[in-house]
Amino acid sequence: MIFAPFMLITLLGCPKPVVPLGQTVVEDIRFEGNGWGPFARDGDGLLADTIETHASKRFFDVPVRADWGPYLGDIGTMDEELLAGDGDRIVTWYAHHGWFDAKFLGWTTLPRKLTGPGGAPAVDLVATVEPGERSRLDTDPELLGTTTLQKPLRKALEKLIGPRAGDPFSLAAYTDTLTTLQAQLQERSYAYSKVSGHVTVRPDLHQVHITYTIEPGRPCVFGDITVAGEKGALAERIRRELDFETGDGFRASKLLAARQRLYGLGVYSLVEILPDLRTPDERGVPVTVRLQRRPSRQVAVGPSAAVETNTQKLSVNASFQDDDAFKLLWRWKADAEAGVATAVDVTQDSTIDQQVTDTFTPIGSLSQMLTIPHVGSEKLTATGATSVSLDREPSYRELEAQMAPALSYAPSQKLTLSVGYRLKYHQYFDFADLNLVEKTKLSATVREKSLLSLMEQSFIWDTRDDKLAPTRNYYASLKLGEAGGPLGGDMGFFRSEGEVRGYRSMHVGRTDFGTVFAARLGGGVIVQYDPNVGVDVDERLTLGGGSSVRGWAEDRLGPHVCYVSETQGLSLDAAGNVDCAPVDADGQPVDIVIEPVGGNLKAFGNLEVRQTLPYRLGVVLFVDAGRVWDRVENAAFDELQWSVGAGLRYTSPIGPIRADFAWVPEPDPYFAAEPAWAFHLGIGEAF
Repeated sequence: MIFAPFMLITLLGCPKPVVPLGQTVVEDIRFEGNGWGPFARDGDGLLADTIETHASKRFFDVPVRADWGPYLGDIGTMDEELLAGDGDRIVTWYAHHGWFDAKFLGWTTLPRKLTGPGGAPAVDLVATVEPGERSRLDTDPELLGTTTLQKPLRKALEKLIGPRAGDPFSLAAYTDTLTTLQAQLQERSYAYSKVSGHVTVRPDLHQVHITYTIEPGRPCVFGDITVAGEKGALAERIRRELDFETGDGFRASKLLAARQRLYGLGVYSLVEILPDLRTPDERGVPVTVRLQRRPSRQVAVGPSAAVETNTQKLSVNASFQDDDAFKLLWRWKADAEAGVATAVDVTQDSTIDQQVTDTFTPIGSLSQMLTIPHVGSEKLTATGATSVSLDREPSYRELEAQMAPALSYAPSQKLTLSVGYRLKYHQYFDFADLNLVEKTKLSATVREKSLLSLMEQSFIWDTRDDKLAPTRNYYASLKLGEAGGPLGGDMGFFRSEGEVRGYRSMHVGRTDFGTVFAARLGGGVIVQYDPNVGVDVDERLTLGGGSSVRGWAEDRLGPHVCYVSETQGLSLDAAGNVDCAPVDADGQPVDIVIEPVGGNLKAFGNLEVRQTLPYRLGVVLFVDAGRVWDRVENAAFDELQWSVGAGLRYTSPIGPIRADFAWVPEPDPYFAAEPAWAFHLGIGEAF
């Protein structure tokens, strides 16, 4: 439904393209003699990107030979001078990829039956090429100038050179090696190093010989550090953010990491960290940090609406964020919501068997978080969060207030340790039946008033190359929580959750096919101190949704209760078990509401294949499995539920926009009331 108005506007409301008088429309461009298909050695797509003449595009970029759909973007037209230059560009492309005796044999024009915009003539263009034999490296490239370097560094540099003996020549691989060698030397303190290369081609033998020459210079350290744009205490704070100081060994990666951290403060619109490499004789490399502030305070106000089962909510939201609170580069964020909710509420008394009324109830929330970096050390960060909310559900209202201070320690870029405390008060109002869950055989608990006092710790090891769209390396996390006991409160339990993720991109030599394999394994357990004192529903473990097992809706892959929509009474079978598929006396299905209640044990796993496509698009194939069990002793891994699916990705400036469709091939009868498929939208990869 979202895309329908866009399609209508695109089809009917966009101005029609105009073709200059006398011009011929180019509907399609093809190549002959170069192999066939998108994965050919020199496929049509690669050559088409090389030339300046372009084919016209239609809506959704359908194959232009279909002759249907409106034009999208610029109309491609034929220009004889441009085509002549494109012939040279094709030959140059072949030379850059090792075909040094390639020939361009000319263009063929194929008229179309249908005309272009305004009746302009339309044609297909066919380029005929004769690539010849591709030249390859006769030996491994030579690496000169390394005699003054230590043996470990020489070995590291030798592993970086390419292409190798027998590999086809590629100008891109050659220039990439120059850049990689330079970066490696600068990472090992050789800030003034220079790398050059020489390519010798013998077209008659179809051989290429490559020589790389290194001028390493002397090992360097960071020199004086100048901060331009801040003064006094703030300038010193910026120096602590750099993670290097005068006298440390020079490493280029530290400059990039420091730039990312300064941008991450959210205060600066411009961050430049510039080493002064004009004086090769100096051992200390001066560094200048140039900063330009942006407005640190942001305010946003807007309406929101939510439609849920038996509940509709309308509210106004406001948020305020200050990235330089108290002029100390602290970050403070506050959010507020105020509105009303209407729900179908069911009550019973001695004179009225059923009374259904629409009620309007005020709802709202307030929350704030203060983040204080460098608490006594540049590796320590403190946060303090508080919130209070009043909400409405079909059969009850609820009030929740909590505070959660925390302290995190990052001894390295890969490892983050944190410890925190959470105190939460929760109260139900107008609950039709507080014993709704206790009437089942489940171990969950619903209390009219409850107080949670919880200590939390987390350990995160993250080596991923990209947080939103990783392509390699690993991520591992372990989260622990202890409630009750000496901490007080109404619940006493120990909770542990952990997961491990791995990512591997597919390469053949230096060729990246844009394919990433991703896998994840995880689980969690809750151990109650007293088996007779249950854990509240909102503190139990859950699965299901766009970031876990995608064949199910949010939190639906686990224990649940079902109550009849009309009476708000529990739906139980003769044995007292939850029955989510009841029928009336006539054998007709009865409308029910499913309420997830979570469990004390969960296990899950995911496997994905991600493939990037042109135009910033991508596709994903995935298999998910998992389940939540009410009690640890009830766990049976042959009860794991599976879902399979596919998804689309679009790489936006804020990260991948994700759309996933998942299907459950063989659902457990326990989940018979759940749909066999689910659709999810989100930002960032599922994991």
